[in-house]
Amino acid sequence: MSLTQYEVLLLLSKSDGGAARMSDLADGALLSLSGLSRLVDRLVAMGLVERMQCPNDRRSSLARLTPLGRRRFREAQPTHHEGVHRLFIDRLPADVLPALNQTWQALDAPAA
Repeated sequence: MSLTQYEVLLLLSKSDGGAARMSDLADGALLSLSGLSRLVDRLVAMGLVERMQCPNDRRSSLARLTPLGRRRFREAQPTHHEGVHRLFIDRLPADVLPALNQTWQALDAPAA
């Protein structure tokens, strides 16, 4: 699974009901709408995501995690976390980790 595929599955796993508008996913993954659409097509072909019509806006479509997609995302998490630790966290001095943790928490908090 590519990092971008993992990121889209992460965004969907954090979404309400495992589904999100394609435009919101594109923004969250820093992809163009057409780039995201091609990526979602690949995820659909892999059985990890399904496309569906937005129930309250027929002009929009949603991507939703399938049960297989949720399972594959969970299986990929340890590898992703190990890579983040090896490439970033383990290379930082221990005294900067509390500040880094506070920064990530602030970025994860809802916008004011």
